[in-house]
Amino acid sequence: MSFLPTIPAGGVAPFSGEELDGAIWGRGALDNKTAHTAILQALESLLERGYRPERDIYLAFGGDEETGGEQGAHVLSEHFRSAGIRFGWLLDEGSVVADGILPGLDGPVAVIGTAEKGHAIVRLTARTSGGHAAHPPRMTAADALARACAKIARRRFPVRIIPTVGTFIRRLGTLSSGIAGVLLRMYPFTGAIVRPVLSRSSETDAMIRDTRSITMIQGSSAPNVIASEVSVLYNVRLLPGTTLAQILDRFRKIVAGFGIEVALENRADNNEAPNESPAFGDGYDQITWAIGAVWSDVPVVPYLFTMTTDSRHYTTVCDRIYRFLPVQMKPEDLATIHGTDEHIHRDNIERALRFYTELLSRCSTGFHGGDH
Repeated sequence: MSFLPTIPAGGVAPFSGEELDGAIWGRGALDNKTAHTAILQALESLLERGYRPERDIYLAFGGDEETGGEQGAHVLSEHFRSAGIRFGWLLDEGSVVADGILPGLDGPVAVIGTAEKGHAIVRLTARTSGGHAAHPPRMTAADALARACAKIARRRFPVRIIPTVGTFIRRLGTLSSGIAGVLLRMYPFTGAIVRPVLSRSSETDAMIRDTRSITMIQGSSAPNVIASEVSVLYNVRLLPGTTLAQILDRFRKIVAGFGIEVALENRADNNEAPNESPAFGDGYDQITWAIGAVWSDVPVVPYLFTMTTDSRHYTTVCDRIYRFLPVQMKPEDLATIHGTDEHIHRDNIERALRFYTELLSRCSTGFHGGDH
């Protein structure tokens, strides 16, 4: 979990925690201080009511998720591994109750991340002789790199439907009406029709292919100097099953002939996606039940979380990993995460508190302090 993400300040003091217009404002309000405080408050309240779980429950919090989790989740998972502790299942942040976010669905849908994407930073570098902008060569490093990047932009990575997404598609069909619902429910037999439709939306397109986005460009230090070396950084998100070596090979094949160097950045947060977790049984069933206790009329579907979480560090001690943040979000809420004036409405805070209370209650067959 990330408690102090680096987010630009806006109209409200970023660390004030100010309550305004029925919401709490500040950095990390949505991502992810609410989950942290709600978990602790839920447990404290249950303990006051006599909560005594019959199975071990661990709370593991790290503060460096935004930078790879090496000092938090990685260290914690190594401690558990060295102590011989394995877990039946794990819940981390991630997917939400999506309200108007998923294409074709008007009402809210709770999506549990049974899988997540991997992450890599790939650097492309072009080198030529530099010089003065007054007498440029016919092909500068920037020219060569621009042509290579344009070719990459024209060639999206291929579509590949992983099992989690196949299940998501079929369950989405049960929530959709008309011919669209029929086609989705009949997947994979209707794959030739469904795949192009999913590709039209950036949200669903990211679920069916590895993606790449240019995020940083580095070149000349002055407007009249031709750089001898120019590079771009691609932020790449990998489907489960795609390796880092395969991604590098794809880039190299696309830019072959341009004289471009392709290399993986030396970063701790480069990682291949963890294995998918089942959308049934221990863990998934308890999370689904707790969602129903808070959002009684909201359907629940498994989902590929297209970002990364700290949970990947726990694959050595846990086979069933799920990602769900118990808040209801609209598209405008998503836009504030890692953005200006991040905030969370009070009703979402109350939902999160109730969700974790219900989940912890459900996880303990020895708890008799409530209805569950």
